[in-house]
Amino acid sequence: MNGAIFIETLKRNWRQMLYWGIGVGILGYYIVAVIPNVDTLTQYTDLLNSMPPVMLQAFGMKDAAVMTTPEGFIAFGFLTYALLLLLVYAVLAGLNITANEEDDGILDMVLSLPVNRWRIVTEKFIAYSLIMIGIVLLSFVGLLAGMQATSLVLDVTVLFVSTINMLPGLLLVMAVTTFISLVVRRKGTAIGLVILFIITSYFINFIGNAA
Repeated sequence: MNGAIFIETLKRNWRQMLYWGIGVGILGYYIVAVIPNVDTLTQYTDLLNSMPPVMLQAFGMKDAAVMTTPEGFIAFGFLTYALLLLLVYAVLAGLNITANEEDDGILDMVLSLPVNRWRIVTEKFIAYSLIMIGIVLLSFVGLLAGMQATSLVLDVTVLFVSTINMLPGLLLVMAVTTFISLVVRRKGTAIGLVILFIITSYFINFIGNAA
């Protein structure tokens, strides 16, 4: 039956969405709840302006002036670390699509059924993509909860768009992990290649910003 693998994958892994989403959401709540006042943010900007531009670019910051706004502080303090955490999940999810089950012998049993390999990969990838979307949305809920603990006026639309902007990169990493694990077949080698891909992508982005 079409969609059976998709539904089964969701049933077996939906709790991951709660665990990861709530965990990242707590981080967002903490960042927003302890956000300093505008005067303190200005002091942060003065400190950052004294740093070499290369160091700012290494942290993904093109202009220290963004730290004078609460949204800029949250983007730097929350989204940077949230993206790093969720990249770990993206790699794990990509491995779960084929590599982990292949090592456990589960995939061999599934492939013994009248079902194509491309269908297994496609349906499981869609399922994990939905879980990833759920995690990102739950992390934004954490930001909303944190807004109730601060007196600063925050632009909800900017924060929502910034949070959703994590999805393309996360889905790309999950897709690359899935592709590499399908081609290489050895989980250790696949993990190493994915880490190399992530590091290379970071340095390409860093060099592009510096240029």
